[in-house]
Amino acid sequence: MKIKNIGLAILLMLSSACGTTSNSEDSHFSQNSSDISEKSTNIQTEEKTDDAKDVAGSWKVGGIYYKGYLIDVSDDARLSDLYDTTLLTINDDGTFVYLKQFNNKGKWNEKKDDPTSFILKTDYVFRYALENGELKEKEVDSDSDNQFIATLLDDNTISLSEYDSFTGKPKANESPILFVREDVSSTYLANNKTPLNNNSGNTSPGSQTENNTPSSKPSTNATTGEKNALRKAYDYLNYTAFSYEGLIEQLEFEGYSHSEAKYAADNCGADWKEQAAQKALDYLDYSAFSYSGLIEQLEYEGFTTSEATYGVDNCGANWNDQARQKAKDYLEFSSFSKKELIDQLIFEGFTKSQAESAVNDVY
Repeated sequence: MKIKNIGLAILLMLSSACGTTSNSEDSHFSQNSSDISEKSTNIQTEEKTDDAKDVAGSWKVGGIYYKGYLIDVSDDARLSDLYDTTLLTINDDGTFVYLKQFNNKGKWNEKKDDPTSFILKTDYVFRYALENGELKEKEVDSDSDNQFIATLLDDNTISLSEYDSFTGKPKANESPILFVREDVSSTYLANNKTPLNNNSGNTSPGSQTENNTPSSKPSTNATTGEKNALRKAYDYLNYTAFSYEGLIEQLEFEGYSHSEAKYAADNCGADWKEQAAQKALDYLDYSAFSYSGLIEQLEYEGFTTSEATYGVDNCGANWNDQARQKAKDYLEFSSFSKKELIDQLIFEGFTKSQAESAVNDVY
């Protein structure tokens, strides 16, 4: 599976701290993804209101969202290290600079129908390059219309999301980032964050994963490519389930080297058995499978036999129901005699009793 446009995998720490993680976004996320009806395609600098001036200043990343949970990046050294160079400066004169992997400069304006929200429109994208001992800005070719929406959550906290000017809403499948004023603490973050458990024994990030290379504690000397690959791995795992090998393959597809992709997979903290269970559920959402057929599919996705078996054992499927649904699917597609349909279900991996019961129910 190749995914080209999606936008922190700390599942193990979260599961210990607050139980099973939900796949649905909770009320934290809803504050940052409210409908935006006004489209901003031509943002001009203008005199700011007093409310708008409240957003001006220097901001650093304070929190990120994972499946609706708000995570304080300062609670984990690895997260702090990932985001220590992601900075946002909003100036009183209506300009902004957003420093991340590629940097954005542009203008910002207050959202007319919401004085606590602001649209940041990028004029150009650049990177820093060292030339003759001097650090210089180099413009990066970009066809994208980079816009962001910032919302004040309290005096010292804003949420920042990518903004889709065509829909007038934050971009789909993109989680907001919480920024906090530099050298100031955030009351909002302190009151709403989910605590991380960094002492969860063998299941914590950095522990050995069965049948995969043992993951080591992320190095503070990681290269920029390794840090970026790890951040991308978090984004992917926030969107869908991956096997260890599948995540490496996906990151290589994105252009990361094998060593960078392997570093990310080794240090992302994923429980590959739980990833297999989630992937099994994903498959069952759109198709019927037999027990053995689903194991084979997960192995095809790169999971080991033990991971795939765990995933299928823990997906909660009723295999009689799965056989019945598969029989219905075949009858919608083509004509079968009872014997032919039973044989086909057995070929798909269902047991003889499952196949016979299914066919008798639907024929």
